[in-house]
Amino acid sequence: MMFPLRGVLCYNKIVSFTINYLNKISVHTTKALLELDHHHPVRTEHEVPQDLAPSVVIPQRHVPIITARKLAFSRVHVEARQAWVENMDRVEEEKIGMVDLHPDVFATMPRVDVLHENIVWQRNYKRISCATTKTRAEVRGGGRKPWPQKGTGRARHGSIRSPIWKGGGVAGGPRGPKSYFYMLPLTTRVLGLRVALSVKFAQNDLHIVDSLDIPTDDPQVCLASAQWLSSKSLDR
Repeated sequence: MMFPLRGVLCYNKIVSFTINYLNKISVHTTKALLELDHHHPVRTEHEVPQDLAPSVVIPQRHVPIITARKLAFSRVHVEARQAWVENMDRVEEEKIGMVDLHPDVFATMPRVDVLHENIVWQRNYKRISCATTKTRAEVRGGGRKPWPQKGTGRARHGSIRSPIWKGGGVAGGPRGPKSYFYMLPLTTRVLGLRVALSVKFAQNDLHIVDSLDIPTDDPQVCLASAQWLSSKSLDR
C-alpha cells in the first residue's frame, strides 16, 4: 500500500511555516506595544496630578503579552498548547495575553473509562452508610413459643420474631454504619485529572485568569458575570 508521503511532508512544512510566521508577528506586535508604552506612558491613578486627581482617573491598560516560557520535561515531538489569559476585573471578557500549557497535562488522549473510575471513587470513598436493621434477638417480644410443638396441626414455630414472620427480625440485613472507603492508584488519579483538563481545554471550557481579585463584593456583579459567561457558552 502506497502512502502519500509527499502530501504529508508538504502539509508539515506549511504548518511549521505558519507557526513560525505567527510567532514572529506576535513578537513584533509585543515589541511595538512596549515601545508605544515607553514613548507614551499611561498615567495611573497614583500618577495623576493633584489638581486632576479628584475628577479624572485614567485606568491602567493591560498590554497583551505573549509568554513563551521553557516548559520542564517537555517532549520534542509534541508542541506546547497555548491558551488566552483573561481578566476578572470587569464583566466583559478581555484577552490580556497568552500562556504556554504543558502538552502532557493539557493534550492527553481522552479516556472515558478513567474518568468514570475517578468519578465513582470520589463519590464512594467518603460515603458512610448508616442503614441498619434489627435481628430476631433485637426485636422486642417473641420470648415464648406461640403454640405447642405438636397437636395443633399447624407448622412448628418457636418465636413470633423469626425472620419468616411479619414484624420479625431481618436475616442478613445491613448493619451500619458501613464505610465504602477505598483508594485508586495514584497513577489512575493523576491520569483522570490530566484527561479532565485536556477535555476542558479542547472544548474551550478552561478559563485562565491573571488574578482572582474581584473589583467589588456586590453579588449583582458576580451574578451578571455568571449570566454573561453562560450566555456566551450557549451562543457558542
